[in-house]
Amino acid sequence: MLRAIDLGTSDRVFQRIEFSWIRPNASNDFTTQLRGAILNAFDLTFNARGIGWNWGKSIYVPTTTSDGTPRPPKTALGHLVSFIQIQIFFDFVLFAQQSWTLSPSSRPAHPAGGSIFDPTLEPLPRYGKVVAMTFLCALGLCTSFQATYDAVAFICMVVFRQKPEQWPPLFQEPWRPESLADFWGFRWHQIFKRVFVVSGAKPAAKLFGRAGGVLGAFIVSGIMHDFG
Repeated sequence: MLRAIDLGTSDRVFQRIEFSWIRPNASNDFTTQLRGAILNAFDLTFNARGIGWNWGKSIYVPTTTSDGTPRPPKTALGHLVSFIQIQIFFDFVLFAQQSWTLSPSSRPAHPAGGSIFDPTLEPLPRYGKVVAMTFLCALGLCTSFQATYDAVAFICMVVFRQKPEQWPPLFQEPWRPESLADFWGFRWHQIFKRVFVVSGAKPAAKLFGRAGGVLGAFIVSGIMHDFG
């Protein structure tokens, strides 16, 4: 739905500047052009970072490490190997998460839930457990995102013959942020940045200024993460 809002309210023409399915030397017959147009439309709909499109220039895509070292594009085989490695690691992280027991919740609204704060433990192990569980949760999110990205990249390269340059790194060393802006604007994945800006930040900024724009983006993000 957020993508539909983006496409339906845009005041600019979306143009593909790289990786078009209609090659420069492609035949001008109707079937070839129609097939290319349909595949380009499909890519426009699901290409969240706008890679190869004119609207994607404003979205940061990591091509170097934090110290400026170039990051060569990962091949299909590289994505497959990465997927296997990260998926195995994710399984261990998930098992570690599931091995913890939660303290029974006293909230009537959560009869089957629980709390990561265990009042039966001494303060040091109690809060140590909380820190460990919180870390494992974040680690599980990162690994699951990366594994999914590698799997989709491998399929698109093998089945749809996409180029490695169309699948740049998802994260930019998220463990090395210098500020919240650095983390959310560059380190963390930028998959949903455009839809958050178009659907939340821009409308709210027109009404309430810059602060309203930031709040609007986070409101849309919260709604999507809660119901999505």
